[in-house]
Amino acid sequence: MVHIVLASASPRRSELLSSICPDFKVVSMDIDETPSKNTRVENIALEVARKKMETAIATVECFDVLITADTVVIDVDRPLGKPSSREEAIHTLTSLRGKSHKVITAVVVASRVNLNQDVEVDEIVSVSEVVMRNYSDTAIHEFVGRGEADDKAGAYAIQDAEFSPVQELQGCECSVMGLPVNELRDSLSKLSISGLELSNPGDTRSGCGECPFV
Repeated sequence: MVHIVLASASPRRSELLSSICPDFKVVSMDIDETPSKNTRVENIALEVARKKMETAIATVECFDVLITADTVVIDVDRPLGKPSSREEAIHTLTSLRGKSHKVITAVVVASRVNLNQDVEVDEIVSVSEVVMRNYSDTAIHEFVGRGEADDKAGAYAIQDAEFSPVQELQGCECSVMGLPVNELRDSLSKLSISGLELSNPGDTRSGCGECPFV
């Protein structure tokens, strides 16, 4: 059996990973996600994903494949993380309304490559351009009031059918949700690990068949 571990507390990443890999373990870790002072905004997601991987490798004893990820929403040159309060979520959604922004998701994949337990690392950086619709103040308050903004970078969920915040997307919807599954599947498929079986995400996720990264 191949031991695949997703080091993330995000239920969305777990759901997305299950579309390509049905058997894996989830672990969560508490790390300081504050980027270094001089880190360029477009490199924040990769820096944090690497920090998560460093902690995961030191923490997870048994794995064949270890996966970490981080997502950053960038409004012009300003990184938007998870809102610290519902007031901040309302402010963030108001500032994003009717405008375009970038979403960068970085994934780090570590694999055991031989009997000596040497670790090989692959990195994915997925960039999407998102245009938000001109939603109303009422729609913002209703979405935030449901608690849906609480744990999401940029304070929104692209997949939320009720709020439906996105007008146009250039990129990967799964990446905006937190895990670019087609790119991750490509990375995993290149690993020389016996018994590693991967599914096609398009079989279970309707949008993945039209993903630009298929």
